[in-house]
Amino acid sequence: MENDNRSQSQITPSLITGALIVLIGAILLLGNLGILPAFQLWKFWPLLLIAAGTAKLIDAQGQHGRMWGAILLICGGILTLNSLGYLHFSFRALWPLILIFIGLNFLWNATQRRGDCGASNSCCINGFQVFGGSKQRVITEDFKGGEVLAVFGGYDLDLSASKMSQPSVVLTANALFGGVKLRVPDSWRVRMDGIAIFGGYEDKTRTPPAIDPPDVRHLIIKGTTAFGGVEVSN
Repeated sequence: MENDNRSQSQITPSLITGALIVLIGAILLLGNLGILPAFQLWKFWPLLLIAAGTAKLIDAQGQHGRMWGAILLICGGILTLNSLGYLHFSFRALWPLILIFIGLNFLWNATQRRGDCGASNSCCINGFQVFGGSKQRVITEDFKGGEVLAVFGGYDLDLSASKMSQPSVVLTANALFGGVKLRVPDSWRVRMDGIAIFGGYEDKTRTPPAIDPPDVRHLIIKGTTAFGGVEVSN
């Protein structure tokens, strides 16, 4: 009975996408039949943001993902009301708001240091690269996380020979018009919990077994990427 209730109430991103496609098809059909003027069809484009935000809220595994989903949902709603004439919103104010949001996320990440990481701790990463590239290989028996930032550049961090003594650690990976590449051991499990703004976080690690061993270690990737990307592989 419990499984039946779960399957009936489960809403997935695929379900949201399918409903959006049906809605767009219905709007186009109304336009072809002359019921809805064709020039008004463009007014409904913010529905894409609403659908994307809803899917993100449903599929999010962390606080950052839910926050970004809520922002997409709110922006889609505001733009929809603006397109239909119920709200007057200037697009000139959109980009400054995005920049403010990106800056606030970087400030938030900088103040949310966790664990025992400090500037002088050799078990932590504190990397920064701007207008260039950097490659770093870290070998430690007690990796405790840290922070890396790439601005108009790239940061390549190899942790494949490192180990963790704690069950999980947090690594903040930020990228602004740049990219961060991470390599981790096969035994680590990676969880993405970052916010991507015109960018992305991508997990390319090998598919783990269905049942984790008792001593499995988890690497939690947080941070913000804007016009860039963060990639994790084995």
